[in-house]
Amino acid sequence: MKRARVIAIVTALSAAAMLSACQPPAAAPGPSESSPSESSPPQTDLRIEVFADGKELSAEHRLSCSGRDALAQSTLPEATSACQLLHDSPALLTEPTPTEQTCTMIYGGPDRATIRGTLNGISVDATFDRSNGCAIHRWDTLQPLLGSGGL
Repeated sequence: MKRARVIAIVTALSAAAMLSACQPPAAAPGPSESSPSESSPPQTDLRIEVFADGKELSAEHRLSCSGRDALAQSTLPEATSACQLLHDSPALLTEPTPTEQTCTMIYGGPDRATIRGTLNGISVDATFDRSNGCAIHRWDTLQPLLGSGGL
C-alpha cells in the first residue's frame, strides 16, 4: 500500500511540475503609463531632406515626437502638425507605396524628398517626388513634413 501511495505522490508532483512549466512567466514590472521621461528617446525621430530642384539640397529638418507632441529638438516649421499627422496615420511613412494604381500623368515639378529615421520604433527610409498625380497627392498629404512643393 505504501508503494502505491508513493507512486501517486510522485505522479501528482510530476504533473504539477509539468503544469507549472506551461504557465507564462510573470510579467516584469514595466514603466509607468505616465508621460515619457526626459531621458527616454523620442518615439519618432526623423531626418527630412528636400531637394526643390530635384538635385540640390534645399532644406533639411529634424522631426522628433513623443506621441502627438513635437519635442524641442524638432527643426521642422510645422512640427506639431507633422507629429499629429504621423501619430494618426503612421502608414503614410511605414507602408509601401501601392504599385498597382492608376495615376494621372500630370507633372508636379522636380521636387524630391527623403525621410529617414524611426517612426514609433519602426525604421523609415522613404522617398517622395511629384512625378504624377498619385505622387503629388502623396506629397500634398505629407505637406507638414515636406512643404508645399510644386513649380
